[in-house]
Amino acid sequence: MRCQGLPLHAAPARTGREAERPALPLPALDGLTQSTGFHDMAPLRAADQGGLTYAFLSPVFDSVSKVGYKSARFDEQELRSTLAACPRPVYALGGVTPDRVPQLADLGFAGAAVIGHVWGSDDPVGSLRALLDAAERV
Repeated sequence: MRCQGLPLHAAPARTGREAERPALPLPALDGLTQSTGFHDMAPLRAADQGGLTYAFLSPVFDSVSKVGYKSARFDEQELRSTLAACPRPVYALGGVTPDRVPQLADLGFAGAAVIGHVWGSDDPVGSLRALLDAAERV
């Protein structure tokens, strides 16, 4: 088996547990996909994101899988301009459901990552199909 991706939790701020994470910018690693997740937009606006292939931004909406994990309540205009200027694709994470897919596309996200809507469902296959159908329509 060959490793094709490397999800890294990079930390622009070096405090607490984040001090254990690699700092941005990450070095490019030939042949590897590198991603990380951010919980604010400042790192997405950074000119030098190093070897990142793409990034996640969360929580965009209240989490489906993490009870009590609330949306970061990103400013919509700031989010639009940040996503438009970001040199890498950014994927939404947190509270993604089929009815929110058009809004995510309109905001400028490259796509979405989903956990709770699928795995927390009584019908995971049906839930996944509903998400895929919503994505096909945008």
